[in-house]
Amino acid sequence: MSQDPTKLERARRREGLWLGQKYRLGQLIALDELCASYFAASTSGRVVEANILNPELANLGTFNTSFILAAQTPNALNVPAFGSVQDSGTTDEGLPYFISNELGEGESLGDLVRRRGRTIPPSEALRVIGNLLSALAVAHASGIAHGLVEPNHIFLGEDGSFKIRGLGLSPLRILHRPRGDPRRATLSKFRYLVSGCRPLLSFDWGIAVRCHR
Repeated sequence: MSQDPTKLERARRREGLWLGQKYRLGQLIALDELCASYFAASTSGRVVEANILNPELANLGTFNTSFILAAQTPNALNVPAFGSVQDSGTTDEGLPYFISNELGEGESLGDLVRRRGRTIPPSEALRVIGNLLSALAVAHASGIAHGLVEPNHIFLGEDGSFKIRGLGLSPLRILHRPRGDPRRATLSKFRYLVSGCRPLLSFDWGIAVRCHR
């Protein structure tokens, strides 16, 4: 999660607010250079994921539209691990948001590893990696460039469910990383990524290695 205290405080102040009279924001799940993600409760009682574009990127050319369109990329795959965009709209702040992934109780892989002191059992690590690779194989076969897949984007449910959050947003995240970040793509690389010519896989394999020590 972002370590910028000002942006983190701003994101947490939204907890408890409503999106369009339909979704009440709960706990912040993650905050990165692109958006803030929350647990949210719908008026029907479902717990879903709400993703709100960061204010710094809103109204940046056609970025608002690109944010929603990119998020919809996995919809055509019909893969439970990717979820799908179920709704979208604009917050009272004027920021675009989308609703995806019905979520139960759980946490991100990044939070799990930090909570356990960066050590998890080998069998659990292999299960997570196996689920990840199986899901991404479908994206590869469909020609979708998923870009970076990081532990904070992998949601592990207490019921054993597995979600890859924001799959279609990965190329946008790469483009908007801070200058100097080795994971930041140049514009030409961004175009290459989203062309679908060569889907890329990047995962913190060090997590799996540390599990065996």
